[in-house]
Amino acid sequence: MKRLIDYCIANTAYVNLFTLAITVAGLTSLYFTKRDLHPPFKFNVVVVSAVLESASSEEVERLLTYPIEEVLRTIPGYEEINSYSRTGSMRIRMKFPQSEKNLSQKIEMIRGRIQVALRDLPPEVRDVNVAQSEDNQIFLANIGVIGANAHNPQHHSFIEQLKNKISGVSGVSNVSSSLAPLHVFVRFDPKKLADYGITVAQLRTQIRSELDPRPIGFNSLNGREWLLEFAG
Repeated sequence: MKRLIDYCIANTAYVNLFTLAITVAGLTSLYFTKRDLHPPFKFNVVVVSAVLESASSEEVERLLTYPIEEVLRTIPGYEEINSYSRTGSMRIRMKFPQSEKNLSQKIEMIRGRIQVALRDLPPEVRDVNVAQSEDNQIFLANIGVIGANAHNPQHHSFIEQLKNKISGVSGVSNVSSSLAPLHVFVRFDPKKLADYGITVAQLRTQIRSELDPRPIGFNSLNGREWLLEFAG
């Protein structure tokens, strides 16, 4: 060590040149190194989603979510499975252990099982999407609006305008709202329908005839899309 110290003292020019070279190399590497505030990464989670237009959440659960979930439960090695059904679509999340290194094989197995199950699903079902869950966005902020009423069209209009303004900010990739969508519920009394000799199917057909020729349950009014559901 003493010899190294003596050499550095005697050859300061070479030492300074060597130090400068290391500094330049470090700064160059720093400049060309890719940097990301929130680098994308993937989870050992497989997400299965599908669409059944015009179906209520109950119909999606019965005709789509439950049959597919039962098929997915035959896949070996998963840790957890949960599902979410909403009007017109569903989403199933399958979690596999971190020790699972061949998730692509599991995904292909899931796709194969679903292809077999499609024959028992409603013909209106669109392609079932199977993909590995990944995170390439970072949550930045949560903005609360006090007094927002889900049944007030003006409040919905204000929220949409606010979303559009925030979406226009540079760097913002996604803006979503938790305000429940506007619904129109047609409630009926089966006994009264029977007294008039009207069936639920006839009532549905009559409402469909009054709407424009779009999938039953949807209609446009003043530039907004409204959802019709049967309850009762």
